[in-house]
Amino acid sequence: LPRGHHMKELWTYWVEQLGLDWQQAVWYDIPPPGTSRPSLHVLQQVLHALADRPFSFHLYPMYLNDDVRKMAHSSGFPVIGDAEEHELGHLSEAKSWLHERARHEEPEILNLQGTRVLIPAGHTAYSKAELLRAWRDLTYRKKGSKIFLKPSRGSGCVGLICDATEADVHTASFHAGESVILEEEVTASK
Repeated sequence: LPRGHHMKELWTYWVEQLGLDWQQAVWYDIPPPGTSRPSLHVLQQVLHALADRPFSFHLYPMYLNDDVRKMAHSSGFPVIGDAEEHELGHLSEAKSWLHERARHEEPEILNLQGTRVLIPAGHTAYSKAELLRAWRDLTYRKKGSKIFLKPSRGSGCVGLICDATEADVHTASFHAGESVILEEEVTASK
């Protein structure tokens, strides 16, 4: 967790309310503005703090690359997870694997070990024209449903627009070779 007064207050609340231990948090200093590769700066602090813990850890980063793997191994931590360069494509676009381009069928229902999992209806678009076609299709088929608009490269809800409007679709930006996803909101009642 980032070191700071408000975060420590929040962590204290979580410790009291959820029965957590104060030592379950790993604290780091927020890198100063202009720091080259701030995520690696934070990772270095976190690995250093974990090295003093009497437990064994595996590192499971959201985006695994060679720099992260080398830092973890040099600190004595095994790494698990898939590398950013994956046989299916860039892992940062994993969300787009859920929806094919211009997919027109109803939401799928998968049966995984006896549990039904609803896959939301959606489209992956690689251009403004595809995104507009996807918008027209989804809003026609899913009248009254909220539509989510999200860049496939966004993680941690970065760039996510809940209950998107047509104006949001018109202002969506595309980065070279990356996609934007439109998908219906899935609720427990569906």
